[in-house]
Amino acid sequence: QTESRSEEVSAAAVAKREGVDEWVKQNVEGAISSWSHAILLDNAEEGEMQGQLLRLRCAAFLRAERFSEALADAQGAIEEADPEELTFQEVASEVVDGVHA
Repeated sequence: QTESRSEEVSAAAVAKREGVDEWVKQNVEGAISSWSHAILLDNAEEGEMQGQLLRLRCAAFLRAERFSEALADAQGAIEEADPEELTFQEVASEVVDGVHA
């Protein structure tokens, strides 16, 4: 089972990178699609990448003016965050930085 878990994380990391590549090309819908796929692949209970992926996709939803979806991802990112490591302001800052990148 450890081996298949590693493959899932690896596939999620590949999908995350594809989303970043699409974002850099200013293909917002392509980034959303890739990050959505990465979120599905990263199904670990602890969700090591979930919060980061949700923040990335939130920024893309904001750029695409898909506000209700952006809000849902922002709320999900806050729920995934370790309260001792990430504050609401830090999540918001990352999203805003992503939108203006």
